[in-house]
Amino acid sequence: MSVKLVSLKCPSCGKALSVERGAENVFCTYCGTPLRVEPRNRFSFHFFNEAKIRKAEANEKIRMKQLEMKEREAKRKRKDQWIAIAVALLFAFAMIFIPMLLRR
Repeated sequence: MSVKLVSLKCPSCGKALSVERGAENVFCTYCGTPLRVEPRNRFSFHFFNEAKIRKAEANEKIRMKQLEMKEREAKRKRKDQWIAIAVALLFAFAMIFIPMLLRR
C-alpha cells in the first residue's frame, strides 16, 4: 500500500511541504509552524498563532481584572455614601435634639 502525498505551501515561511493525504495536524519541516490541514475538494492550511492566542487570553484576564476593580470601586463608593448619609443624619439629629435637651 503506497502513501499518497499532497504538495502544499507553508503559510508562514512559504516553503513547499509534502503532506500525507488525510493528515489533519502537521508541522512545517522548515520553520516548525503547527498547521491544520482540512481536506475539502482542495487542501487549505489554518495557521495556529500561539502568540496571538496567548495575547488574547492575557487581554481577557486583564479585562476581567479591570471589571473586578470597577466593581470593588463602585462598592466602596456606595459604602462611603452610606457612611456620609449616616454622619449627616447623626449631625442633624444632634442639631435638633441637643438644644432641646439643653433647654430643660
